[in-house]
Amino acid sequence: MQNEKSFEELLSEFKEQIKEWTNQYRETNLKFVYNQNLDRLENNEIKYILVGDNPGENELNQNKYFVGEAGLIAKWFFKSELNITSFEDEVLILNKTPIHSKTTNDLNDFYPEYLEVMMESQKYMANLIYKLQKILECRIIIVGSGGCRNSGFWDFQAQTNKNQKSLAFFYLEIKSLAQNDRDFAGKLFNFPHFSVMQFPRYLVNNVENVEELNENKIFEIGENYTNEILSSVL
Repeated sequence: MQNEKSFEELLSEFKEQIKEWTNQYRETNLKFVYNQNLDRLENNEIKYILVGDNPGENELNQNKYFVGEAGLIAKWFFKSELNITSFEDEVLILNKTPIHSKTTNDLNDFYPEYLEVMMESQKYMANLIYKLQKILECRIIIVGSGGCRNSGFWDFQAQTNKNQKSLAFFYLEIKSLAQNDRDFAGKLFNFPHFSVMQFPRYLVNNVENVEELNENKIFEIGENYTNEILSSVL
């Protein structure tokens, strides 16, 4: 697929979209967070796209993504396991939605009243990630399941009440993009979230000996969730 817009144009449009949503929903309790670190990135230095769930309290206060406990674990992982020199310059960080909530589960409180923007923002982010990946030609590491994975199964049935899988629309769009572009699908790697040590525990549990845990093994493990997503039945 030919990408008509440049790296800089895509990020500029994202920044403007955040402003548009903020203005549109200024009389509500919705808050939209832009990652200001995106403004400093040079596309020829980026080695990975990292995708979290949504901005929490730290992200809201600092206008940056992955700045709390999860951010510390992310930095450790990228530097120690993927040989990244500068986490801030070599990893482009986005979320499945820019809508803030204290915890990801709290996004459920916005259903069904704000269903339209929840759906719109998640689809927007999935397509932004797709377009950026086509330019950067890098791997995408998605962490967290947005309430869509339970007992070993992915469930993307989109409900419209407070039992909503909070980020199902993102995964539905990513799945659709990946099914229509196998090269893109091959760049997707999904893991548990960095928070409360879920991510490192998952890696360790998937090897017989921690000494086996190298870059190739990590991405082999990351294909497990991705294959589950692509083969899931809606």
